[in-house]
Amino acid sequence: HGLTVAEVCWQFFCYANRHYRDPSGKPTSTLGNMKAAIRALRRFDDVSAESFGPLMLESLMYQLVEEPVDDGPVSVKGKRRTRHGVNRIIKSVRFIFNWAESRELVPPSVPDALAKLQLLKRGRTTAPEGQRVQPVADAVLEATLPHLPEMVRDMALIQRYAGCRPGEVC
Repeated sequence: HGLTVAEVCWQFFCYANRHYRDPSGKPTSTLGNMKAAIRALRRFDDVSAESFGPLMLESLMYQLVEEPVDDGPVSVKGKRRTRHGVNRIIKSVRFIFNWAESRELVPPSVPDALAKLQLLKRGRTTAPEGQRVQPVADAVLEATLPHLPEMVRDMALIQRYAGCRPGEVC
């Protein structure tokens, strides 16, 4: 033990950069989520990983609510993170410390304590809510269907009639 948060993050990043890739070698969205968590943890780089607890995680959570986004595409910069986005980063931080426990980098008490912090709840935070994803208009789908390969067309129709997600159709 005796590692800093920065050292734990570096070791986790080395692992995650290899592990979170699809069969073609392309990084998955999970890797992006973990990078966002590591960037957020930079403010605690010099803190002992063993002493990183729920109060520090709560402090991070509320800082993420208040500060504008400075990572990500230009269209996102300057906007505030949504409640869901902040919760995703906090869950990723917890995951990093769980991984660190599994590698005996931090004692089990650290991730256990972090798990006790309540995530942001709808209507009980100043973090904005994200926009709900709306279904594609029927006219757009009908105009698109003739241009799709047969299997993809069938998948689109199944999704439309069943009301399921693309991954569920696959």
